[in-house]
Amino acid sequence: MFFDVGIKDFIDVLLVALLLYYTYKLMKASGSIKVFTGILVFILIWLVVTQVVAYSDKLRVENGELRVDNANDSVVNSPFSTLHSPFNLVYFDAFAPEKQPEMWSQELFNCLFVLLDEGGILTTYCAKGVVRRMLQTAGFTVERLPGPPGGKREILRARKTRNEK
Repeated sequence: MFFDVGIKDFIDVLLVALLLYYTYKLMKASGSIKVFTGILVFILIWLVVTQVVAYSDKLRVENGELRVDNANDSVVNSPFSTLHSPFNLVYFDAFAPEKQPEMWSQELFNCLFVLLDEGGILTTYCAKGVVRRMLQTAGFTVERLPGPPGGKREILRARKTRNEK
């Protein structure tokens, strides 16, 4: 079966339907039904565009199921010529290395170093020593900077300088 539907899904759909019905009734009584319809159409179009178009190059059908390719795999395994390099900035905002270790590999940092233009910057909220050392091994000049107020104590900024790889 294409969809795996359980009782929680049925209850969720029922509650959303009831919410939409009562919102519709309220707006119909107030005379602002066109605004309500316009908002619903806008939301539906926005959902379709952001979910389908944004991932169209990552979507594939495998054994009758829709799959999304891993973005990390597509960067690491693709030839560099397909990635319109060089880049000037990489904002590396993956989850922590313990939570998402596949996003914190030496191989990935080596690829990002190659893709960055001279003087390019990679910045990340993760300030762990192991990440700093991987960035240095890739060829970056790495510095610790104060984190944002009320947030992380330190962040890392890695720069690709002229004398590097």
